[in-house]
Amino acid sequence: MNKGFPVLHKKGIVSPNVEMTPFVFNSKLYRLESMDKCHCAKQNETRHLSHAIIRDVESGKVISKLGVGH
Repeated sequence: MNKGFPVLHKKGIVSPNVEMTPFVFNSKLYRLESMDKCHCAKQNETRHLSHAIIRDVESGKVISKLGVGH
């Protein structure tokens, strides 16, 4: 404890994606992950392909992909 606050130790990241939210559905743990991938189609042109995925935490498999290009 440091002045009444716990000491936090950053141990890396789970994923380089923007945001992640864990949730439980039917007693199984999943993670909603926001993705923001930047693709350059032509020189000096940038497109963002944003979407979200739902991942089964135990297996690591992507269960669903939604909002591609929103």
